[in-house]
Amino acid sequence: MHYTNALDARYLLRGYLMDLIKKISKFDLNLLTVFVAIDEYRHITKAAKVLGITQPALSHALGRLRSLLGDKLFVKSSQGMVPTPKSEQLSVPIRALLHSFETSVLGAQEFNPKTLKKTFTIHTTDLIECLALPKLLQSLEDEAPHLKVVSRPAGFSLPREEMERGTCDVAIAGFFGDLPDGFYQQKLFTDHFQTAVRQNHPRLRGKKSLTLDEYCNERHVLIAPGGELRGRVDDILKKKKRERQIVAGLNVFMSSAWIISQSDYLLTGPSRLLGQIGQAFPIQVMAAPIEIPSITIVQVWHERNHQDQGHKWVREHIRKILQE
Repeated sequence: MHYTNALDARYLLRGYLMDLIKKISKFDLNLLTVFVAIDEYRHITKAAKVLGITQPALSHALGRLRSLLGDKLFVKSSQGMVPTPKSEQLSVPIRALLHSFETSVLGAQEFNPKTLKKTFTIHTTDLIECLALPKLLQSLEDEAPHLKVVSRPAGFSLPREEMERGTCDVAIAGFFGDLPDGFYQQKLFTDHFQTAVRQNHPRLRGKKSLTLDEYCNERHVLIAPGGELRGRVDDILKKKKRERQIVAGLNVFMSSAWIISQSDYLLTGPSRLLGQIGQAFPIQVMAAPIEIPSITIVQVWHERNHQDQGHKWVREHIRKILQE
């Protein structure tokens, strides 16, 4: 069938659905169980007993079914009720329909991640990608081989619309704040802040901690996904009537590894970030000279996915990996 445009197709589909709704609304789906019971036992009294209704009630239901389908369906004989040709024709599809409804709608099917075919979309930072994705992808290879993962930048706010539409499955970061109605969150880990420089820094080599003067006299790079050249550290310093010189604001976490390993700049960041950098670059990590509130990393999801077995399974994998 050819449609002149998408609007024509939508109107035709709407008309089809309306006709279908009208037809189904006239049909009591409970009558299908009456059909199967009589077809199975070929006896009104036995079928009524199995269904837990009286014989007159079953006879009335059969009368309604005959009227709706325009056929006797079952007729009396010396061996009980026997099906008409139309009844024989309907037996298999009606049983299949009831079985499909039971398993797909009513049944609690056992979840098997090996059969999970889905693209799971995460909005997060490059730091969480480095911490979670290597182990997550490795475990999926064996346990859920058909599951694919897409990671996108979290920006600096909750991707609310994407999560409501279903184009984002979870968002993972530490800056979402209070959540709107319809969203869930789970704490993954809490991290504290430290300061790092390259190992051969000319003024700070070998130090385990910094004085406030040393800290403020050096130049700094700042991880600022929101695009600012000011962070929570600067607010703390301002209360002490001090300030630091920030030379660059970075929109991702991991690029700081290359910058501080090849310069004399300081980086103040989460300890897990500095741990990742320290695995690949020669840096030294020190305690910051000021008290910086820790950060709590959470994963957030929308209620549309809250009970989905596949979604819950992936969320639990992420939780286990990031809480190790």
